[in-house]
Amino acid sequence: MPPANSYGPPPGVMAWVMERLGLWSPASPDTTTPSTTPSTTTPTTSTGTGTGSATGTGSATTTPSTTTAPTTSSSGAASATPSTNSGPQTNAPTTTATVPTIEETIAAAVAQHDTLAILRLATDDTARGKIIDAVNTAASPATCGFFLGSISSTAGSWVAAMTDARFERFMGNAANIADAIQYNAVWTLYNDPGTRSAAIARAVWAKLFTAQILSPGATSVTWPGGTSTSTDGSTSWEWRTLYMPVAPADLTMQRLMVGIRPLPRGHINMANIAFVNQTQQQYRQTVPSVGAWTNHGATGTIGTSYYLDNCQTVVIVSDAAGGTTNDFAMGTSGSGVGGVTGGPALTWFLNHARHEVGHAVGARSLAGVPETGNAFATTYGGWAASSESAFKAAMWTATDTQKLNIAGVETDVAATAARDWLTGAISGGAEPSGNAITALAGTFDQKLAAIRLAWASQELTKYFGAVYGRVGLAGFKDGGYQFPGYTPGGAKVHLWASRMNPAGFTTYDKTAFDACVGRIGWYALSSPVEMFAEMYTQKYSSGALPPAVNGKDPSTFFPLLESSTDASVVPTDEASGRAPSHTPATPVAPAATPPSHTLPS
Repeated sequence: MPPANSYGPPPGVMAWVMERLGLWSPASPDTTTPSTTPSTTTPTTSTGTGTGSATGTGSATTTPSTTTAPTTSSSGAASATPSTNSGPQTNAPTTTATVPTIEETIAAAVAQHDTLAILRLATDDTARGKIIDAVNTAASPATCGFFLGSISSTAGSWVAAMTDARFERFMGNAANIADAIQYNAVWTLYNDPGTRSAAIARAVWAKLFTAQILSPGATSVTWPGGTSTSTDGSTSWEWRTLYMPVAPADLTMQRLMVGIRPLPRGHINMANIAFVNQTQQQYRQTVPSVGAWTNHGATGTIGTSYYLDNCQTVVIVSDAAGGTTNDFAMGTSGSGVGGVTGGPALTWFLNHARHEVGHAVGARSLAGVPETGNAFATTYGGWAASSESAFKAAMWTATDTQKLNIAGVETDVAATAARDWLTGAISGGAEPSGNAITALAGTFDQKLAAIRLAWASQELTKYFGAVYGRVGLAGFKDGGYQFPGYTPGGAKVHLWASRMNPAGFTTYDKTAFDACVGRIGWYALSSPVEMFAEMYTQKYSSGALPPAVNGKDPSTFFPLLESSTDASVVPTDEASGRAPSHTPATPVAPAATPPSHTLPS
C-alpha cells in the first residue's frame, strides 16, 4: 500500500496557498520518502510465445503496480511502472491583479472617509489637488466636513492645491459649518482673504456666519427719531431714519473678510452688516391709528460707519455702487487705533469693520463674563457725567480783573466773565447772550486771543484753545474729546463729550488718559463705549492693550470674552437659521401730513 505521506498534486487554490506557505513547490521533485519494504506483488506472466527478450514480440502485458516498486516483464527484464504520484504536476491558473490608478485609490479613500489614507496619499500639490477634486465630485456636505476635519492639522499645506475654482465649488457643496475645527480649517485654506475671489468671500461668509450681509431693499436698519403731535393733539406721528443697504462690491467684500478675519466667530455673529450710502427720513402715524412708514424729504448720505444697537446692525459707509470710500491709511494723527505712531497700521475701513463689531460685543452681556465691555470701560476710565458748574470750578481758579485789548479797544474784564464766556461758547456753540465780553466789539477770534493772553495759565483757557484750534467753534462739541498740545493738570480730565449718554460736560480719570492716548488714540477718550471699541480694535489688530487702571485689566478681560460660549453661539431666526431680520409692515396711507421735523444727528 502507499506510504502514509504520499499525496497527489494539490488542487488550484490549495496549490497557491501551499506554495505561499512554503509547503509545496511546482518545480520540486517528489519528496515522498520511498518505502523500504520489498514489494510482495507477484509478477504477472504472459500467455504468448515471446522471444525471451525484454521487448518480446508476443502479446504479453504487464499490470501496473499500485506501489512504487518496479514490476517484471515475462522475460524477466525490469520494466518500471509509474506510481500514482509520479504523474505530471499541474498548477492552478495564475490571475494577474489589476493595479488601481491613483485617482481610483483616492476616490475609494474619499468614499470610505478614510482619514489615514487621505493623509498618506497627500504627497504633493498634484496629489492634494486630485483629493480635492474627488471630494468635490462626491458633492456631499458630509464628505466636505470629513475632509476639513481630516486635514485640519495640515491645512496650511493644502493652500496651493485649493485653487479659487476648487474652493468655490467646495464651499458650494459644504454645509453651514458649526464645528470649530472645520471653521479654522476653512480660514487656513482661505489663507489671504484679500487675494481670494469675491465669489469665494461670499461663499465663505454664507457658510461660516449666521449674521447677514443685508441686501438692497431691506428695511430693518433704522434709527429712532422721536415723535411729533398736531396742534390740536388729535394726530401723532413717530419718526425714524431708514438706512438703505447696497450690495457690497467685490473689492469691498474682500476687504470685509480681511477686517473680520481675526475676530471670534460669535462676535461677528452679534450683528448684521449693512453697507450704506443713503438714508431716508420717514414717518408714520400712531394716533388715532397706526399707518405705514412714509418717506419725508429727499434722501441723505452718511459720512462714517455706525453700530445701531436698537436693530443690532453694523452700518459701514459705502458709495452708491457698494464700494469702500475709506480704504486709506489712517496716518499718524493719533485719532484712533491705526493712527497712533508705533501702533498697528490700519486703513479707516479696517478700523471701522473691527471697531463697529466691538460696539456690538461691548453692548452685550455674555455668558461667564461678569460685566459688559461697556461697563468694564466705564470703570476702567472712571467715566462720570458732570455739570457746567463743576466744569467751571475744576477748570478755572482766577478771580482777578484784566484789561483786554479787543480790536484796538482796551476794556476791563473780570475773570469770571471770561470763564463764563468760554464755557457758554462750548455748551451753546456761540457767544453766550448777556455776557460782558459778548457785548464788546470785535470778532470771536479777537476776543478769544485777548482772553488767552490774559489768563493763559487757566486749565479752561488751555483746553479751549487746543480744541478750538483744531475744529473751530462749530466742531467744538463733537471734537471736544481731542485736545493735542494740552495735558490735563489734575486727577480728572474735564471735557464736553458729545458721545456720552446724555451728551454734556463729563469727567474721566487722568490715569486712563495717560494709559490710552499714546497707545490706542484719542477716540478712545470720547466716551466709555468708544474706549471699549478702540480697545477691541487694538486687541484684534495685533496691538498692545493699555495697562490696568482702576483695578480693570484689559489683558485679563478680553480672554473672558473669547472663552464665553457666546463667542461661538448666537440667537437665530427659527425659520432661516440666520441672524434676526425684519419684515416691513403692510403699507397704510397716513391720515395727515406731519409737521416739519428734523431728526437729531
